[in-house]
Formats: sequence, structure tokens, C-alpha cells
Amino acid sequence: MIYRVRAVLILLALAAILVPLPAGWVERFYSRTLYLSFQPYVTTVSNLSPIALFDVAALILLVAGMSLLIRDWRTFGFRKAAGQCAMRVVTVSAAAYLLFFVTWGINYR
Repeated sequence: MIYRVRAVLILLALAAILVPLPAGWVERFYSRTLYLSFQPYVTTVSNLSPIALFDVAALILLVAGMSLLIRDWRTFGFRKAAGQCAMRVVTVSAAAYLLFFVTWGINYR
């Protein structure tokens, strides 16, 4: 099951990177409708923190990733741990890109 979720995330991220979106659709549907519906909430939550929330999330992901790498290294050895770590990095990167794409990146299209 987890492999399917990973594959879907990675394929969606690749599609978001490679498939162009029509400018009219981006302007009408995303910029003037969808984005405006959630942007005030995201800004309100973001303004509650004196530091960048992305930096906190990145630090948490880094610590969690290192902890999992060390655990896997001790359990399975270096080669399998490195493979697991690489797959986690690709999966988390795909998820982070999709989050960015939906919350702001479509505006760049």
C-alpha cells in the first residue's frame, strides 16, 4: 500500500512539473477562485509565528529522516538503509513540491 502512495505522489509531482496548464484556466479557476479561498487562512496562521513555519517543518523532517536512517542502518545495514533513505527523500520531496504547487506554484504558470 505504501509503495502505491509513494508512486502516486512521485507521478503527480512529475506531472505537475512537466504538464503545462492553460493560462486562462490558471487565471480564472486558480488565481481568482481557489487561491483566494484559502490564502487568507494560510496567511493568518503564518502571521501567528515569529519564525518561518517552513523552516520548522524542514528541521523536523531533517531530524526525523536522520533518526530513521540511523535506525535502518543499525537494523538492515548501510546499503538497504541508503536505499530506504533515498526513497524517503524522493517521496517527501514530491509531497513538498505538490504542497507548494497547490498553495502557490500554480500562480507561476
